[in-house]
Amino acid sequence: MKKVHIPVAYYQTPDKRLQTTQDKLFATLKQYFEAGDKFTKVSVSALCRTAKVARQTYYQHYDSISEIIEVAVAQVLNQSLQKGGSGC
Repeated sequence: MKKVHIPVAYYQTPDKRLQTTQDKLFATLKQYFEAGDKFTKVSVSALCRTAKVARQTYYQHYDSISEIIEVAVAQVLNQSLQKGGSGC
């Protein structure tokens, strides 16, 4: 069961705190990726410590690290929809 609350089908402005958390976690994952680390080797504890996000906050919104990437993709799609892009 997924806990992320950012819809893909239409644009909706996410809660600012949730957006800040998402931004921190995604930026940290990007740093790991750029350093050559595999996502499968990144622990939730290490991710949260580096991103300065409480583990409880992480688990409140995500079931897996891959969901952080899914949300980032959904945000790009939502931004395109907001700008009026058809996408297809």
